[in-house]
Amino acid sequence: MKQRGAKIFVIVDGHPAHRATKTKTFVASTKGRLELYFLPPYSPELNPDESVRKNIILGFFRSPDLRYIALAETSLATQSPET
Repeated sequence: MKQRGAKIFVIVDGHPAHRATKTKTFVASTKGRLELYFLPPYSPELNPDESVRKNIILGFFRSPDLRYIALAETSLATQSPET
């Protein structure tokens, strides 16, 4: 932020971390160079992350190959490492 001369605008959702006192304190410390804009409480159509998540989930459930890979990876990740 110190090298940025222009104002930075960040669009955030209502996650508690975005509304936390530490976040508010940090934003205030930027002396107006950082400004947060909050999405309405439930607005998946305005949040691009929701669209990506939806496409991943729909693809996952429609593709047996993706299901198999995801389940195999999950199985490997939950195994204890060999010592």
